[in-house]
Amino acid sequence: MMFNTDKCKSLHFGNKNVKSVYLLGDKSIRADEEEKHLGVIIYQSLKSTNQYVTAAKSSNKTLGKISRTFVNKDTRIMLKLYQSLVRP
Repeated sequence: MMFNTDKCKSLHFGNKNVKSVYLLGDKSIRADEEEKHLGVIIYQSLKSTNQYVTAAKSSNKTLGKISRTFVNKDTRIMLKLYQSLVRP
């Protein structure tokens, strides 16, 4: 089975990492600063604040869609929409 080097990525962890260039056959593997796996964004610094910022942006987008779509902003209805669309 052949590997697709265009889909392969490498992450370098640690402050004293040399950040070597890895080869797969005759092609080099691209080094990235972040990778998304199973909905979790992993950064090379291993700090989770960027994950929180991304999740907050996504929930704010959903809240904006809800507020633009619904004219009647009854508290019970808005709470149900928030619980079913934003919280998951």
